[in-house]
Amino acid sequence: MFNSEDILQTILSISLIFAGLVFTNFLSNRIKIDNIRSNIIYIWHTFFAVLYYYYSLNRPADSKNYYFEGISSSYNFTLFGLGSEFVKNIIYIFNHLFEFSYFGYFILFSFFGAIGLILIDSVILKLTKHNKNILFNLSKYIVFIPSFSFWSCAIGKEPILMLGIGILIFSIYNISRKKYLVLMFSILLIFLVRPHIAFILFFSLMLSFFLFSNDLKFSKIIILFVSIIFFFLISPIVLKYINFMSINEILLLNFSEIINNYKQFIQERRLLNADSSSSIDINNFNLLKKVFYYLFMPLLFYEQNIFIVYVGIENTIILFFIIMFLFTTSNFKIYNFQNIFIICFFIASLIFMAETTSNLGIANRQKWTLLPFLFIFLISINKKYK
Repeated sequence: MFNSEDILQTILSISLIFAGLVFTNFLSNRIKIDNIRSNIIYIWHTFFAVLYYYYSLNRPADSKNYYFEGISSSYNFTLFGLGSEFVKNIIYIFNHLFEFSYFGYFILFSFFGAIGLILIDSVILKLTKHNKNILFNLSKYIVFIPSFSFWSCAIGKEPILMLGIGILIFSIYNISRKKYLVLMFSILLIFLVRPHIAFILFFSLMLSFFLFSNDLKFSKIIILFVSIIFFFLISPIVLKYINFMSINEILLLNFSEIINNYKQFIQERRLLNADSSSSIDINNFNLLKKVFYYLFMPLLFYEQNIFIVYVGIENTIILFFIIMFLFTTSNFKIYNFQNIFIICFFIASLIFMAETTSNLGIANRQKWTLLPFLFIFLISINKKYK
């Protein structure tokens, strides 16, 4: 079922690859970036989609479940499905239109992730354009880190999330009134797969707009008003998605009871996938250690299998890269709209993820949607290179 397709599905899969290439060139011309580089990123990313496809055939993979349930005649389509349901909805719709094969859906979702990476890459190139420093030159190859593509090419939430993040990062570094709608679209896209991440994103953006609004009175009142409305409309959905208490339940409790319920919620999140071989006990870790493990473990000296060894090498290189950036960057210029937004979002998201994730395998997959913000922040904080 997963490794078979008829001649029409094969033609559709090949057509999808070339259609993605055509769109990549259209996008490159539209946003005025190098076509050749964009094509290389797209082909590189598609290579990992093919690799992941074969990897998933003989191993447990969420992509199989998404595909099987999405094409099932008994699947209950819900218009406003979030998270996994949204992924299945995409498969359900395309299955009724084209009947893609399992491989075809890999190509489709890989396309989403590739476009996100191309947009992220365009911002990195813009920030490093006039710099000859070796670290900044190396930064131009960040999107070619294999895990960036490997974890954003399969059938699932990550490619859509990467697309939303790419659109968002591109929008905030090319901010204009015309791009506000694009910015809101990116948050909506992220909300459909990760409502809690979109929630943090939105309020990080609102805080940044509030701090850097030109019209000190009118604009700030509008921002505050929109934020309050958004909070009351979206909070119940986000709380339900992460399986926390409802707003009504929270209002009935005192502060200490809310804290106790939050601690219980954190503990339950940590127990998810706790029986996996890649899980660790983080209950006695301080916050800094949890963050370090979430971002950089396993390191080079872990030798469980070839995959873990490679991940360790990659994490060690990333850690070294970040340390070198922090020690060699000077003339910090942090206080601007983009940097304040990234600081707020990255710290809030990282703390939540690090506190609730005890499975290093899951952490290694999730962190690649946060690392673009960290890399771009490190590049942009030096005044000389803006």
